Amino acid sequence: MSVDLDALFAVPERTARFGREALDELDAILGDYFALTPYERVEEPDPESGGKFIKYVQRIPFPSNKVDRKGTEALLRLKDAFDQMAWASARALDSKIKDTDTVYFPWADSAEGVKARLSGKSGKIPPELWPTYLRLKPHCTGQTPPTGDDACRILANVANRKHSISLSIDVQKTQWSAPGPVVCKGVGDTIDLTPDIRRKSKKGEIVVALVPTETEFQNGDNLTVHITFNKPNPLHRANAPLLLRAFSAKAKGCLKVIKKDVAKLI
Repeated sequence: MSVDLDALFAVPERTARFGREALDELDAILGDYFALTPYERVEEPDPESGGKFIKYVQRIPFPSNKVDRKGTEALLRLKDAFDQMAWASARALDSKIKDTDTVYFPWADSAEGVKARLSGKSGKIPPELWPTYLRLKPHCTGQTPPTGDDACRILANVANRKHSISLSIDVQKTQWSAPGPVVCKGVGDTIDLTPDIRRKSKKGEIVVALVPTETEFQNGDNLTVHITFNKPNPLHRANAPLLLRAFSAKAKGCLKVIKKDVAKLI
């Protein structure tokens, strides 16, 4: 049987590229937002302690709709690419596979689950390719926090909920630092970053410290934020662009391996 692998795999390769381009557009949206310096540093007296709060107040709203839409677009395109590469691999080795047939990438929660999928819902994938798919580890490994294969499996699971997918991305403070000398003329702790202080943040602001009134940061201070998932768990507060890029990288890597292994079998 003569098989044009380039033609078969052109569709998943294009769809995966669409996913990467959506992520590039997401990065551009975020870059444009932070270029506007949307957070203003504010010092505010604290009547209870006699000190002052250091906080950053959001003056420009986060473009949630644009970010959520572009993140969801990237996720769905990448999920489609995985299923399309599974179909292409099955069609290459089995001419009976029709254009209208659905072949699912064998995502599962464990290696044993992948085996069950390959003999069940993903059963149209020829047995000769099962070792390839198992080697690609389309399953969780139990790492905490979820990274790599775990995060990819979770994202695939989110994307598979076609009727209830809800990807929400937001800004989350991750680190605050004062890189230079801190002169404290008052009495008491120089910096207080207890959970009680952080809970004083209101919507649209990030309280980073409570310090004596006369405290001076001679070289200023820095706030670092990450763009994180608001939901669903267990990706809550995980770095959204980073994990979506990992999902994209896995799609690219799987495409390369599957196409190469199929070529050896035809």
